[in-house]
Amino acid sequence: MTSALINSSNGTSGAYVSTGAAKAHFSYPRPYLPTDPATPAVSGDAVACAPDVVNASSLTANRTGKAYTDANGNLDILRVPATVDATHAFSPNDVTLDPGYGTVGICTGGSYPSGHTTTAYQAGVTLATLLPELAPEILARASEAGNDRIVLGVHYPLDIVGGRIGGEAALAARWSDAEYRSAALEPARTELVDYLEKATGSSIAATIAAEAPYTSNPYGGAAIPGGTSQIVTDLASAVAVFAERATYVFAQTGTEGLAASVPAGAENLLLTTFPTLTDAQRTSVLAQTELDSGYPLDGSETADGSWQRLDLAAATSATVQLKADDSVTVVSTGGAAAVLPVSVPTATPTPTPTATPSTAPVLPTATPTEGASGSGSNLANTGSDVAAVAPWTAGLLGLGLLLSAIAGVRRRRHARS
Repeated sequence: MTSALINSSNGTSGAYVSTGAAKAHFSYPRPYLPTDPATPAVSGDAVACAPDVVNASSLTANRTGKAYTDANGNLDILRVPATVDATHAFSPNDVTLDPGYGTVGICTGGSYPSGHTTTAYQAGVTLATLLPELAPEILARASEAGNDRIVLGVHYPLDIVGGRIGGEAALAARWSDAEYRSAALEPARTELVDYLEKATGSSIAATIAAEAPYTSNPYGGAAIPGGTSQIVTDLASAVAVFAERATYVFAQTGTEGLAASVPAGAENLLLTTFPTLTDAQRTSVLAQTELDSGYPLDGSETADGSWQRLDLAAATSATVQLKADDSVTVVSTGGAAAVLPVSVPTATPTPTPTATPSTAPVLPTATPTEGASGSGSNLANTGSDVAAVAPWTAGLLGLGLLLSAIAGVRRRRHARS
């Protein structure tokens, strides 16, 4: 069931949306295309990528005279040659790896958004929701697949951000479809968990605890311009790397510090991570873990909300504190997802004063007397309250009150008489 879902060619979630229409609409030239029509064609199909037919002349103002271009304004990028992977590390067969610089689709097809990245996130988010126990690491791996498109020189970083947005929105739509969720996604999770637990002979949690975490060192320790080396060694670093690739080194050209802007349906991406929370609580988790506003493609100031600000790696690694008013607070991220129960304050018992033995005289109980000022019960209550403070003081005050009451009665009787 998992394979049927995430397949990039015909998977019902892995191939749910296509970027063809978007690419045609934006029609942005790919990085390796020459700026000037006189530059020789790229390797591959010289007809498909003939510079007098397909070029980046529309970007001349952005390229010419920059440190990262040649004298003609062509981007100075390293094109990775085609090769064959014969290690059989990922397949029992030899696999041809070819960026396809000269193919018709990659020459004439627009750069934005990245279709491969969209597909990688559709598959990655699907798998992360089927196996939320490993969601941050799976999402980090999906982000690396998108990152590889920049390394190959076939996409810009913004293309990758657009692909992530498309993949997340696509899977939110799939998880928001109750019929599809119950017919495909939930059974696939059950099947996947059963398979893994039978194969390992232990629970998912126990297996994860016993295994080495996902690791990645994509640049051999070298840092990307303006960023880090994006090395993943554990869950926390996977979350950090995912966040870096969500914005790369773009400046916040929009308004910073805007209120949370979670798109409708995005909360369903956390259904398996936090099954006991309500939709409103899951939305709150996304709101508290999302990126700041103002980065390119941020939709905070639109009615649809901002898919760009979602930080799923942080959200799926959150420790959430439930509150008595049904609100939730994200205590931390970068660990195993957890929900802390409502903490009920323990009342500190008030110590009962211990009466100090005394030689004070034992006073008679005041009996309510008709016509007395104040009732006898009030007098008794006053005496008991005082007695809780100090026995000697209570005795003296009680005696004074009793004598005053008796004297008052005598005065009134005398007056009537």
